[in-house]
Amino acid sequence: IGRTYAFRLLDPVADPGLTNEDDHWGLLRYDFSEKPAFVALKNLTALAGTSGGAVNVQPISLGLSGDTAGDLQHLILEKANGSYEVMLWRTASVWNTTTLTNISVTPETITVTLPNAHSATVADPISSTTQTGLSLTSGTAGVSIGADPLVLNVSTS
Repeated sequence: IGRTYAFRLLDPVADPGLTNEDDHWGLLRYDFSEKPAFVALKNLTALAGTSGGAVNVQPISLGLSGDTAGDLQHLILEKANGSYEVMLWRTASVWNTTTLTNISVTPETITVTLPNAHSATVADPISSTTQTGLSLTSGTAGVSIGADPLVLNVSTS
């Protein structure tokens, strides 16, 4: 990810009729209620964890296959406790700017290979911070990824 910006934290005015599209760029609505993007960022931050002491950075081996659409992206973060967060997402468009409607993204099964992994969990930060176990067979697992990003927490010890 080269750069990410949050243009506006809060919508500047109440506009429940959505009459002015420029008034809806905030992560929070005018009344401070959370929008889905705010919830996703909050969950992603919670999953990534807090800062810690100095980390002796150790690379992790990662293999990804099955990306038939050619739009899979990933980012690996090493946490202070020595575990890793492997973030997976697709760049497929989810919004039709002409019809102003959602675009359904057909999920793909991606084979994730983590030869040094002892255990792993997976979470969808769009919906929650709940992590579920990921069954690794010889360091390999399949994950289904559609429009929502996934966060894999990987332990190597």
